[in-house]
Amino acid sequence: MSMSDDPPPSSPDQKAPPSPPAAQSSAARNESIEFNKNIRLFLSQPLPQYNRGPIKAFKAEGDGKAPKSLIAFLCDPSLVPRWNAAGSYALINNSNIAHLIATGAAFWPPDKCEKFIMVYENNWGEPLLPRQTKLAFGIKQDIIMDQFLPAMVSALKDMNEKGFVHGGIRVENLFNGNSNQFKNFVLGDSLTTPASYQQPSIYEPIERAMASPIARGMGHFVDDLYSFAVLLAIMIRTHDPLEGLTDREIIEEKIEKSSYAALIGKDRFTGAILELLRGLLHDDKSQRWTIENVMIWMEGQRLSPKQGLKRKKSPRVFHMDGERFSRPELIALHIPEQVNNVTQLIEDQKLELWLERSLEDKVALERLETAVSTAVGPGINETYKYRLASRISIALDPSAPIRYKNLCVHPDGIGNALAEAFAEQSDLSAFAEIIEQGIVMYWLNSQNDHTMDYGSISNRFEVCRTILKNKSLGFGLERCLYFLNPEAPCYSSKLRQYFVKSPKEMVLAFEQLAEKNQMNSLPLDRHAIAFLSAKDSRILDSFLIELNASEKYKNILANVWAIANIQKRFELPPLPHLAEYLVRVMGPVLERFHDRHLRERLVKEFDKIKKSGDLSKLMALLENVEIMDKDIRFFQRAMVQYKEFESEKRLLTAHLEKKGELGKSSGRMAAAIISCALGGLGIITLALIELSGKGTF
Repeated sequence: MSMSDDPPPSSPDQKAPPSPPAAQSSAARNESIEFNKNIRLFLSQPLPQYNRGPIKAFKAEGDGKAPKSLIAFLCDPSLVPRWNAAGSYALINNSNIAHLIATGAAFWPPDKCEKFIMVYENNWGEPLLPRQTKLAFGIKQDIIMDQFLPAMVSALKDMNEKGFVHGGIRVENLFNGNSNQFKNFVLGDSLTTPASYQQPSIYEPIERAMASPIARGMGHFVDDLYSFAVLLAIMIRTHDPLEGLTDREIIEEKIEKSSYAALIGKDRFTGAILELLRGLLHDDKSQRWTIENVMIWMEGQRLSPKQGLKRKKSPRVFHMDGERFSRPELIALHIPEQVNNVTQLIEDQKLELWLERSLEDKVALERLETAVSTAVGPGINETYKYRLASRISIALDPSAPIRYKNLCVHPDGIGNALAEAFAEQSDLSAFAEIIEQGIVMYWLNSQNDHTMDYGSISNRFEVCRTILKNKSLGFGLERCLYFLNPEAPCYSSKLRQYFVKSPKEMVLAFEQLAEKNQMNSLPLDRHAIAFLSAKDSRILDSFLIELNASEKYKNILANVWAIANIQKRFELPPLPHLAEYLVRVMGPVLERFHDRHLRERLVKEFDKIKKSGDLSKLMALLENVEIMDKDIRFFQRAMVQYKEFESEKRLLTAHLEKKGELGKSSGRMAAAIISCALGGLGIITLALIELSGKGTF
């Protein structure tokens, strides 16, 4: 197997090699790109039978160790593929599970940008079951029990042992493996989109089916077992009791009747299959059969039947917006549509009285009272009615996802929903509000699911609340995105042509942009900084003050520091084009040096370093303490001299301003000196005369 979880990024300029003269007439048909060295993808040969909504399939061929016939899936930029899970998936050795050959990003010429690609061995064949609107195939139970069931249970067991949640078990994702026997089926792709994104709601447990497909989260292996049971029921039942119903109506049917009753309808199953379906379709996740239970059942042992989930139903209906409800879960499902009336609903106390007197549910009543009191916390403002509606919905049905404005998300799925919103440039305010206003924490405090890791989820969203309080670069909702969704690529506007999922790939992408003269501003913008901070705080966090500074030179230095740090840590090759760009914008940094001759020498040194592409040398030069100290000493000495000259200048100027008095004091002093000298000379002369008269000489 040739599979890479972290392949080197393909060059944006990568193109198919020129066709030989004899093949020029079929160039369009055979246009291809090289992928992972031993695989060739054919751009003009789509495989529409394997398309999965926005995920498109293309023909590919392997060479050497890779199988000859391959399928390449082109991932959608707004849907984060599960590239991190590819490693554990590739370890699953089971003929009934699609064989993953390679993953990675490559330049896709039709879209002129990099796309993430997943390549599977093409032994899928045709769909196992014909496509039809009626989800009831009436396959004989003995065929299912003898052929399909053992193979499927074996595949599930192997996935569970590798800790892999599939999230794509459904009729449309089963293929016959080029065989006419059910035991040779192939279970198709589930890695090209977030988990369960492409699952119709009928295959999902009630609480997951309620959430938006993008925001269901990873889920657990028991959710795969539920999907498996739905698949079994569809394969063997002869009637489709849910035919023609919308997703909302299917969910309501499951709530009213239970998943088992809603899916089976009028069909009556006998024998061991009945016990299996009841165990796997249990609506209480903690009571649902595990793979160990299934294996025991496969060995022929009888298991104690588990009681179905008891949902409370009121003998008196609750009226809301012209509809009648007897279950709180169904009211919760409709509450988001009543957001403009929800305040009146609480003020009238009708819902409170219904819970207390008709449903007699004291626990739900306490949750409702807490929901109302805590919703007021941030104040009665423009978001109050949305907070109130969201909390009431949680109080009535804690197992349901968070419903807030246009969002319907499980906390574990917020990262994928946020990535889609950033990619599509949608409104992001609702995401910030459910984190800042503590709605996620309220949801967690309302749960009673023993399989959930409350501590981990709580810690993550508490960190996000702290992150959102800081609006500077490296924080905000961008940092939350990469913190909650480690598989998300960097959504920087500079990197739209690339699928960047690591600091290493980011810097290599910047090098290519600089080479094509497409670097029009400093490399690190808000998204890039948040991405690097979330990936490894040691790379960037010590430079956040400089990145947020108002001085341009500090921003430039921080960019150089961070990129040089990445180049050194990941042992990247020379970056001559990026170095050249950074040298070109170094003006504000050079202006910090006072000595004009020093600046000229630094420019010459920069020219030498940029050719080497080693940014650490550039950084070393800028951080040279001796050079900086010398520049400061000379500048201080020059300042002292300048001060002395300024003092002398002021003195002379003051004298010049008094032209009439100019020279008088000096003249007087000179006259006094001359007078003294002449007087002294006269005295000496007289003394000599006097002495000579007396005959002294």
